[in-house]
Amino acid sequence: TVKIMMRAESLCFPRQALFSEAVEISIDLYFDASMVGIGVMIAAKNTFKDGKIIYRFLKSKSKLNGKDIVNCPRAELISAVVCSRLYNILLQDLNAFIKTFKGKLHFRFIGDSRIVLAQVQKQHFVFKTWAASRILEIQEIIEAAENKVQFLYCNTLENFSDSLTRPFNKPPDQIPWVNDLQEPGSLEVL
Repeated sequence: TVKIMMRAESLCFPRQALFSEAVEISIDLYFDASMVGIGVMIAAKNTFKDGKIIYRFLKSKSKLNGKDIVNCPRAELISAVVCSRLYNILLQDLNAFIKTFKGKLHFRFIGDSRIVLAQVQKQHFVFKTWAASRILEIQEIIEAAENKVQFLYCNTLENFSDSLTRPFNKPPDQIPWVNDLQEPGSLEVL
């Protein structure tokens, strides 16, 4: 593992992720979890007038799970909570850009848990207290924002945040967001 990480010094990440000359930008927040930890990866898909698309990594967050995570749906729900909190922070960080951007701007929450994606679109009070309080937090953050959020399902193998939640024993140049990204083909509106 140390030998693999020593090669990381030669990695180059594209620095610009948002382009003001794009006609449409989709900010995609991928979330995933395992029994060990959660991860959120944010990417920006810029579409230009000539049809060119630049899809790049913007930021990520990962953390270890606490003792209250006793099953995968709870872990996935916590990753959706962290995703919504990062969405809230992102709106503040990008406030000046959002105000001046002339094109269409979309925000999408993308996860590989159909259970959680369905939960966050239902009334929170139909769930037990633990889940209800987290679902309510997600809903309040999203409702407080001026921008509409779309919820999408994506296959686990195409979820960019998957590598944040499990051991990644590949060379650093195989990190999914080292190069420009390709939108997952399995995206599905729920």
